[in-house]
Amino acid sequence: MISPLLANIYLHYVLDLWAQRWRQREATGDMIIVRYADDVVVRFEHEGDARRFLDAMRARLDEFAQSLHPDKTRLIEFGRFAAVDRNKRGLSKPETFAFLGFTFICGKSRRGRFQLQRRYAQPFRAVLTSGSRPSGVQSSLRVCAPILDKPGAPPSGSTELQYSLVDRAVRLGWPPDRVVVIDEDLGKSGNGQVERGGFQRLIAEIGFGNAGLVVSLDASRLARNNRDWHQLLELCSLFGVIIADGERLYDPCAYHDRLLLGLSGIMSEAELHQIRIRLHQGERQKAARGELRIPLPGGLTYNRSGQIVFNPDEEVQARLRLIFDKFRELQTARRVMRYLRTHDLRVPVRPLRGPAPHELVWRDATIAHVHHILHNPAYAGAYVYGRRRINAIRQGPGSHRATSKVAIDDWEVCIKDAHPGY
Repeated sequence: MISPLLANIYLHYVLDLWAQRWRQREATGDMIIVRYADDVVVRFEHEGDARRFLDAMRARLDEFAQSLHPDKTRLIEFGRFAAVDRNKRGLSKPETFAFLGFTFICGKSRRGRFQLQRRYAQPFRAVLTSGSRPSGVQSSLRVCAPILDKPGAPPSGSTELQYSLVDRAVRLGWPPDRVVVIDEDLGKSGNGQVERGGFQRLIAEIGFGNAGLVVSLDASRLARNNRDWHQLLELCSLFGVIIADGERLYDPCAYHDRLLLGLSGIMSEAELHQIRIRLHQGERQKAARGELRIPLPGGLTYNRSGQIVFNPDEEVQARLRLIFDKFRELQTARRVMRYLRTHDLRVPVRPLRGPAPHELVWRDATIAHVHHILHNPAYAGAYVYGRRRINAIRQGPGSHRATSKVAIDDWEVCIKDAHPGY
């Protein structure tokens, strides 16, 4: 249990801090690095940066008697324009790469636009409903069958390891015909922010006394937050259920096993937190330079070079200028809304739902639409990042992420006159 923690601390000083310094001093373009344990994925804007970083990384690891895996380390062309560029050179479609149980692919949407796709190695959960007491199980266990549960993403290429969990339960004494697959949580995160029916079923089976063993390739993957994890541990200790991973058995009733399981849950949640920080670090840095592509209101759009310009539709421009002129004349948003309704004038709206690109639509004027136009800093030519933040208090079970407004002084990025404004 201590070994992975020390390894992460070691790589933090050997690799993470060094890579951050290299990015600040050597990189000529955008660079994002994501590390999970000893697996690293680095994204570069320029190929030259990638090649220089790879050489520098090899030299850095040599200083500590470490090396890169020769089969897993490679440079690939990947991203929005990879397929087009490779096609022009007469090459095949872009290569894929695997990371944290997902295979990432340069795909296309139904409209033929670029879409980052990922395939998920299907996890499985098995529930053994009832049966005779298996050999080798402590006498304090109830006469019931084990539950195999694994909602987290397995290591890449570990399909055989997943199915070997069934063999592990059989070797522990349970009959194969008692194994049932549960896959309700396929593709769902275990961070506690989404509703997981499979995990609730697992908790229910334990509470009903229908379980004697919980098996997972990595026990901490059963839950990525301490609330769910300790709920599972508490129920397992009350009903005498053993927890097993790919290496050993844990008895939640035993003090030292309970301590190890608690540390495992803490590390699992901490790793998820570190991954989230690294993923958003590059986004924040790009936003600070005004280069991050943010969703735009209906009156603005991106041109081919990625710059923000007016919507080329002259009707859209004229309608928005009319709204701003009327607001200066009438002084209130409600009066502007009534004026638009009286003259049967609709407003241009770009609903930000589903994958991009978001199409512009015309809607009847409402007070919410008028407020959105008048309060949007993009129409004033300002590039803003961090206008809203997630509000966990308003978050309902199974609902979309609830957000709340952020005061203007607390916006993370606000670049005035960054693009044309109305």
